Amino acid sequence: MKIPTYKSQVKMTDRVAAQRMNVQANSAAFEGPGQAVAALGKQIAAQSSWMEQEQKLVNASEVSNAKRLYATDLIQLENDISIDPKYNSNPIEARKQFETKSRSLFKTRSLNVKGNLAKTTFSTEAENLKAPSRLRTTKLARTRLVSENIVEKLSTASEAEKKLAELDPTSKDYKDLLETIIGVKDIHGNIIKPGVFGELALNGSIKAQDQLKYERKFLSGVSRNTVNKLLLGASTVSGSKDDLANGTAGKQAMLVYNQLQNPNQHPNLTATDRTKLSEEALRLATQAGKKRKELRNKKLILML
Repeated sequence: MKIPTYKSQVKMTDRVAAQRMNVQANSAAFEGPGQAVAALGKQIAAQSSWMEQEQKLVNASEVSNAKRLYATDLIQLENDISIDPKYNSNPIEARKQFETKSRSLFKTRSLNVKGNLAKTTFSTEAENLKAPSRLRTTKLARTRLVSENIVEKLSTASEAEKKLAELDPTSKDYKDLLETIIGVKDIHGNIIKPGVFGELALNGSIKAQDQLKYERKFLSGVSRNTVNKLLLGASTVSGSKDDLANGTAGKQAMLVYNQLQNPNQHPNLTATDRTKLSEEALRLATQAGKKRKELRNKKLILML
């Protein structure tokens, strides 16, 4: 077999292959992808922060709008209850109505609040608005209830005051009606049976000291009406035949005047009422005497 032979085209040299290589790796080429990844991460983080901030702004706007509308709703609800006779003088029913309507209004305003965190925030803020509104509603109803109760009792007392002046103070009817108003007390002043003023004090409509003031004013009013009735009688007979003959009107007016000078007579009168009635009795006695004299003189002239 013939072995092929080749002629070399490269000449031999005495230089060796072991030489320093001048080629170096470019670090920038390796840092580039890492920097790109880092930049992308920062961009994603920034976008996430922006989105989070935007969501907070949206939540805050939704909560603010819902609060504003709910506050307006509560004001209107307060007004509606305050003018409704079914609730405005009944604090228990007013509170029930307020709770029912305010829950419905809250649900309506919550529909415009989307985020869970925003809903939680609005729920807290809404309760802060609701609490004082509920208090105002029940307080107003309670105040109206007390006022109506007082007015009703005072009206009852006023009617009794007038009626007692028409009754005989020694009669059973007088005693029963008087006890209805001022009640019954034992010798130590303890209440055995409360009257209309005592009932107001017991249910908290008036204070205990106010009860005494009302009772004193009532009793003074009864005595005042009794005295006025006596003075009216004197005025009525003034100028009558009996008055012309006997001076009945003047005598009766002076009798009342003398009674008023005695503190044991008509003892429930206030000092102010006693003074005013004394002046009226004296004026009437003087007037009746002048009138009697004028009529008698006129009669004598006609007889001439």
